[in-house]
Amino acid sequence: MVASVAFLVFTNPIFAEESIEPYLIEGYSQVSGTGTFFRVNVNDDSVIDIKTQVPVELKIDTSEKMIVIENESSDIRATTFVTISGLHPLTTYYKYIDSYLNIEEIKTDANGSLTYEQDISNFHFVFIQLKKVLNLLALRLPEDPSQMKK
Repeated sequence: MVASVAFLVFTNPIFAEESIEPYLIEGYSQVSGTGTFFRVNVNDDSVIDIKTQVPVELKIDTSEKMIVIENESSDIRATTFVTISGLHPLTTYYKYIDSYLNIEEIKTDANGSLTYEQDISNFHFVFIQLKKVLNLLALRLPEDPSQMKK
């Protein structure tokens, strides 16, 4: 069974490789810790794994609609590759870094995994979801309101 970030209710425990501090609310799960491997147990048949190349301090929030990953700054390395597995195979997701203004379209492979490079030299938060968010700040209104289409 494949996990759906858009519709799942995460009620099972989640864990990190080290320094586990989870708490659970129905429809919402959180884990924070330092490590290279983090797992969200979605149900008995499905998990979402998050792996990094080097140990990083992460806070991971999951809800019915998205995965949010916050990384603390690291003195060890400037970047690392983050791999998320357990998603829908061959599916387009939208990755936002620090705000909805920084969007990147990413696609999972045939196994339901995706990998991206993440700056860990500074604090960042990344959120990944199935739906693209309309960026109202990118819309430009004409200076003359009479030029607006009806």
